[in-house]
Amino acid sequence: MGREIKLSENFKSSVDARKSALASIARTLALGVLVAGLLALSACAAFNRPSASDLASSGPAMELARSLWERGRAIPTFAARGGLNLTEGKTTRYVRFELITEKPDKLVLTLFDPLGRPALKAVSNGEILTAMDYGESLAAVGASTPENVRRVLPVGLSLDTLLSILSDALILRPDLAAASQNSDGAFTALLLSTKEKEGVTTWSVSLAEGPGGPRVTGFEIKAQPHRPALSVSYGTFKSVEVDGSGARDFPHLVEATLADGRSLAVRYEEVRLGMEIPPELFEIAVPEGFDVTEL
Repeated sequence: MGREIKLSENFKSSVDARKSALASIARTLALGVLVAGLLALSACAAFNRPSASDLASSGPAMELARSLWERGRAIPTFAARGGLNLTEGKTTRYVRFELITEKPDKLVLTLFDPLGRPALKAVSNGEILTAMDYGESLAAVGASTPENVRRVLPVGLSLDTLLSILSDALILRPDLAAASQNSDGAFTALLLSTKEKEGVTTWSVSLAEGPGGPRVTGFEIKAQPHRPALSVSYGTFKSVEVDGSGARDFPHLVEATLADGRSLAVRYEEVRLGMEIPPELFEIAVPEGFDVTEL
């Protein structure tokens, strides 16, 4: 087991469900902006893409796709601190955040005000989801279901998908794959196909050579009948120690351009991977005096 992560005492409390005003939280919960920004990013850099006619369930492309999937799933926990810039027209807003996750569905996301105080927070322990607006003294508490996640974080994603996006892991298990290679034989792109309950999703992944072999630099899912468009790009890779198992390259920059013209830049300043997280870190009590609603 790795070392226990040590973060602020604000995270160590139990859930206290009471009644509140969810509509106000949905308006003010800026972390929804962070996540929504990760759903409609500008397309990855253009290069020779593999063809759907080459999709196969075996071969070098599928072996690479499986290894990338397994690599992402091998690190179940992730914690980071940093800042994000959201630009809308001529206005740019900056906020600092702290993120703690354990796949597939545990999360603590805190946004801070300019004085460094918690302003907005969303917490899921896998069963209960709590969202709080400290400025308005409002909270919402309910089951951590996909429907409630969408109410608090209106992005149309499961927490499993969200945590994969934030930790540079493939979001879907590939069933078929095709690949493009450069003149040196290095993989530059994958075309993947995944069979889901709602239908087959075809999506592309951009790659670059890293110290340990090909690494994901972005992915794109074009709009499909059962799934909205989704594009993510990563940069500023740095070596990060994985508790108990060496080091790996990890992106410290996520850049996004939204379909409505907004742009987003998320910068991780501190990152930890693979650490042991005490279960109580994903529990939080609603402060006394907050108006609470049930999700």
